[in-house]
Amino acid sequence: MKRTHVTQPILRAAVCLLGMLAVMPAPAERFEPSTYKIYVRDWCYGPCIVIEGGMNRGIAAAFEKIADQHPHIDKVWLWSGGGWVKSGFHLYRAIKKRGMDTVAKSCQSACMTAFMGGERRLLVPGSWGLGFHQVNTDFGVDHYTRRSQNRTRYMFKKRGVEKWFLKKMYQARPQGMWYPSGDELLDAGVITHLADADGNLRDRDGNFIHRDSVQQ
Repeated sequence: MKRTHVTQPILRAAVCLLGMLAVMPAPAERFEPSTYKIYVRDWCYGPCIVIEGGMNRGIAAAFEKIADQHPHIDKVWLWSGGGWVKSGFHLYRAIKKRGMDTVAKSCQSACMTAFMGGERRLLVPGSWGLGFHQVNTDFGVDHYTRRSQNRTRYMFKKRGVEKWFLKKMYQARPQGMWYPSGDELLDAGVITHLADADGNLRDRDGNFIHRDSVQQ
């Protein structure tokens, strides 16, 4: 019987293709759960739309649906450890176009992108921190992540954040997190108001706003 030989170029191409298939991630929609919750609640500054959990696909559309049902509410309470960069940007735009305020007790990574959509950006008493780190993917830090960081940094700049902060915001590696102090966040313009233990607010110029005047 005559043997059929596979040429080396074809064999190498097949091996390369199998290797690519082995490292390619499955489509995000297949494994990404809807880990976020969006609901309305009365908290220290009056009624808020609360966004809790991951910045996953569909979160902006879900938020807009609830915001349309409660047009009188002008505050968004964020409680998230982050998620997808694009989802953070979609939520940022949805919050910004409505002129809503953002309130945070714990907000990291992509959540901070959404947080910057607030007209007034409040950090409340007993905060767990607003956290920043480098963007990461399954393939590590690459051209895509650097482009995402530059895009996010430019958005922060447009929102009035100081240059010194823009240089530091990605100093932490993807596995770590940088938590600036409340005064640093206020001085840099990341937050517009810092709350004291009683919930009263202080702005960058040292002016105070009583908590009751923040409520609707």
